Amino acid sequence: MTAACSRCGAPVTLGPAVFRCGACGGPADLAVQLLAGMPDALTQGLWRYLAWLPVEAPVTLGEPTTPLVELEWGDISLTAKLEGALPTGSFKDRGAAVLVAGLKEAGAAGGVVDSSGNAGASIAAYCARAGLACEVMAPASASAGKLTQIAAYGARLTAVEGPRQAATDRDKPEMDGGALEVNCPPHKFIKSNERFSQNAGPNKKYWFNVF
Repeated sequence: MTAACSRCGAPVTLGPAVFRCGACGGPADLAVQLLAGMPDALTQGLWRYLAWLPVEAPVTLGEPTTPLVELEWGDISLTAKLEGALPTGSFKDRGAAVLVAGLKEAGAAGGVVDSSGNAGASIAAYCARAGLACEVMAPASASAGKLTQIAAYGARLTAVEGPRQAATDRDKPEMDGGALEVNCPPHKFIKSNERFSQNAGPNKKYWFNVF
């Protein structure tokens, strides 16, 4: 997938572990482009857009097309999208599904994520589905229900005492080969606000964070 550096404009060919400019290190951004084809009308959920996504094959837990519900709030009309219908109960499943599919295709052995709840549960579930190892660093103060959910998916869970940042700091030494943390909020390859390691490759662990 072709992108351009948001800082210097140089072209960048995106991949699961390539989302920064090789020339200046700036974050890559997708160019506006006309998408070919149409969504698959026979497929439910996000994978009906597979032809437009940066992966070849889905990793799926049966994501439905979540419903839209019309609501009235005083004199305001609202439309709510019920993302709780997704497999782990969170909209994070959309990014996690595509992310883990990309990691699997890249030959990753597993992933390490710091999370206070929903993202960790989602990544753990999709890694389990893909047959990838998953380690989750979570604040010890996180919801007990979320910690139980993460562990139930088979992830190796570490409850970290202290503030939220302590969980982020805790996962760095866990990386296979001492991966370099890269923070790229505008990363558009899968979903914004995800982090990957730069030493990604076959049988390497990837570090990522979905906020």
